[in-house]
Amino acid sequence: TSDTTIIIWQENIFRYLQVYIPHERNSIALEPMTCPADAFNSEENLLVLKLNEKFVGNFGVRIE
Repeated sequence: TSDTTIIIWQENIFRYLQVYIPHERNSIALEPMTCPADAFNSEENLLVLKLNEKFVGNFGVRIE
């Protein structure tokens, strides 16, 4: 309904959010990202982990 609100939050390490809504489905895909699309080639804001290094970040979605 028009009264539905989607609240998306993410930690500051996630500077980008990729959203995909397929035409044929009643669904949505949300992907928090630390870098923009194609960052493997451009290296823009690319986060590179060293061997055995870990990355942890939090994000969430709430529907009201």
